[in-house]
Amino acid sequence: MRSHQFLMRLAACTAMATICGGTAFAQDASEPAVSDDASRDDIVVTGSKTGATRLQDTPMAISAYDGAILERSGVRDLRDLAQMTPNMVISENSSFAQIYIRGVGSNNVFAGSDASSTVHMDGVYLARPASYFNSFLDVERVEVLRGPQGTLYGRNSVGGTVDIISRKPDQQTRGNFNLGYGNYNAVQAAGYVSGPLGGDFAASIAALYTSHDAYVKNINPAGNDIDDDDTKAVRGQIRWNPGAFDLVVRADYLRQNSAIMSYSKLLELRGGTSLSDTVFGDYGKVANNFPHASERQGWGVMAEASFELSPNLDLKSITSYRESDFAASFDTDASDLDLNRTILHEMQSQTSQEFNLTGKFGGLSFVLGAYYFT
Repeated sequence: MRSHQFLMRLAACTAMATICGGTAFAQDASEPAVSDDASRDDIVVTGSKTGATRLQDTPMAISAYDGAILERSGVRDLRDLAQMTPNMVISENSSFAQIYIRGVGSNNVFAGSDASSTVHMDGVYLARPASYFNSFLDVERVEVLRGPQGTLYGRNSVGGTVDIISRKPDQQTRGNFNLGYGNYNAVQAAGYVSGPLGGDFAASIAALYTSHDAYVKNINPAGNDIDDDDTKAVRGQIRWNPGAFDLVVRADYLRQNSAIMSYSKLLELRGGTSLSDTVFGDYGKVANNFPHASERQGWGVMAEASFELSPNLDLKSITSYRESDFAASFDTDASDLDLNRTILHEMQSQTSQEFNLTGKFGGLSFVLGAYYFT
């Protein structure tokens, strides 16, 4: 009898597995192309740095997402992207990003630290984990490269890297604007416009504003409610493309203010005698006696120049300068007791220059590069 019941259950599970399908969000180099309307055309990637190739023909472990999929899925930054990417986990520690790709990452992500899985924006290495959560603005696609990428992407790409590629302006006029409102007075406004300027010039500008009230109530009048957000970001691009030469100059700026969520809970302290013990187990409340605050600013300029030297040879130059400024303070003991508090301030600037020479001769493809970073 039990054997008969087991066979019936096995048959039912098999039938359910047959009729239930998974949801495909992106193309992966090891999977067939999805049949989604926004993905009927093969996604083209540049992760190998040997020029644009079809994802299915690229011998690398890559997950690629085009802008239409990201927008429809509500993906605003890397935290959202991790929910739809295999082998990638992203968490946040005091506004610093912790990225693990194939299990490789670093939990030492505080001021002055370097990550073990990295983020690039239009080919430019972002050196500090505090700058990884920049909002996506007018993105053409995002490529997640799994496995060590030090040969092509340089320092710290041990677990892999994420490359965020902007949509270049062209001679087609286009634009988009989205406005949303939700609970906790959440507001999200984002838009872009792109088009020709005349001659061989084109330009685009994209902007974003997000805000929401605090998610966590602080019952201690000496502190403040925490885990709110106020973010503003803008990016502009100018492109000159007279033919065999293609130059794109980009500038971006971001400012974010938030009462960061950090160390919000400890175990019971004094058997119910402290204010913190009254909210023990209630993850919507804290009793911190020191205000939480953080401010993050970042800006950068870059120039991406591509030269078609011959039908078989291309030269690319990426020149970049970036600055970031992050300051935060929070109640490290996570209680109404005056035991410990943290105040940190990280200021960083970086200059980078990269040259890539790519060639294709018959079945041979190659890339030669030189890179400077300080």
